[in-house]
Amino acid sequence: MQRKVRVEGAKLRCGEIALDLNAFFTNTCGGHRQSCARYAGRFCGPTLPADLSFDGVVSPRPRRPPQALPGIKYFVGGHPIPNAESWNSAEAILSLLAQCDESTLVFFLLSGGGSALSELPLDSRLTLKDVQQFYRTLVYMLALLLRQ
Repeated sequence: MQRKVRVEGAKLRCGEIALDLNAFFTNTCGGHRQSCARYAGRFCGPTLPADLSFDGVVSPRPRRPPQALPGIKYFVGGHPIPNAESWNSAEAILSLLAQCDESTLVFFLLSGGGSALSELPLDSRLTLKDVQQFYRTLVYMLALLLRQ
């Protein structure tokens, strides 16, 4: 990625394509989410012009990192069963996305575990307890399948 993507002033270059960085948003979750966020910050942060924003959500597990990145909100999600922080993480992601428009560049970095670490059902009638029970059932069924 470092060979193909780079920041030059307010432009993000990907091969022959140059994107104007009028807004910048990073969102990560999953097993490698903290390293993804650290890489995105290292990759773009030091070279970003001061007038560009860098905002994002990271759902690390099992705890928040000792050194937080500026502009990143952290939520310690549950895995394999979502917890309240998983719910809050998803709400924070949706809140950031609601602020985006067609000129916003969104990086969504996802690795394994992201489905439980950042979870919010489409049906607003479902509660966190409902979602947790659903995940428990999935984990139980998977364990049964693996025993066979």
